[in-house]
Formats: sequence, C-alpha cells, structure tokens
Amino acid sequence: MQSSEQSNFLRAEAELLLEQSRKAKAEKIKDLGEPIQLSGAALDIQVRGNFAWIAENTSVARKIDLEVESISCSLPSSLSSRHSQTGKAVQVFRGHTAPVTALAFYDKVHGSRDEKLLITGSWDKVPSPPQLMRHTLTP
Repeated sequence: MQSSEQSNFLRAEAELLLEQSRKAKAEKIKDLGEPIQLSGAALDIQVRGNFAWIAENTSVARKIDLEVESISCSLPSSLSSRHSQTGKAVQVFRGHTAPVTALAFYDKVHGSRDEKLLITGSWDKVPSPPQLMRHTLTP
C-alpha cells in the first residue's frame, strides 16, 4: 500500500514540475508576436489579403486590418525599424442578436469572383433555423 501512496506522490510531483515548466514557457513567450485583442471569442475566421474577418461570440463580425506597418525607433541602423500588425477593426458588422457563428463570401455580380458580399450566420432565434444577414463590403 505504501508503494501506491509513493507513486501518487511521484505523480503529483511530476505534475507540479510540468505545471512549473508550462508557466516558465508561457512567461518566456508572452511577448512573442503581437496578439490581436478582441472583445469576444473568435468563432470563425476568414483571411483575405491583408484583412481578417472574424465572427465573434459577441453577436458581431469584424474586419480586422492585418497590414504590417513599420515603426521607426531610435535604435542602431541595423535595428532602425520594427514591424507590427495594426490589428485595428476597420469595420464592425452588427445586426445579429446572438453569437455570429459563420462567415462566407459571395460574388455581388454572379460569376465576377469579386466576393463583395459577406454572409454571416447566427442562431438568433432558437429553435428556428439559423438567421443569415447579408453585408455589402466596402473597399
């Protein structure tokens, strides 16, 4: 019976070491990259060029700018500028009353491949089928 208690102790110690290792890794990489802050959780993401369209659980869809901009700083010439993603919301699509769960792009003019219509889906009225909204995209 003592060996069983000892194995639980060793297992618990191993779990503590793993937890410490994960915390150390999280601290080490916390500044790696520049995460985009959203007001809700992303449920669907579509990337087109330098923009990301994000369906959120906050009942909106957002068009986020992913363009990389140079920022000048007073550093040695080899490090004179750094790049960062803006992550700014360019457009916010409202109208749903429940989380936006799906995004799709369609041609405004059939067969043109312009993908100027954004279709968003949400479970606005339960138990009826999901509600769809059509948004015309601006350049």
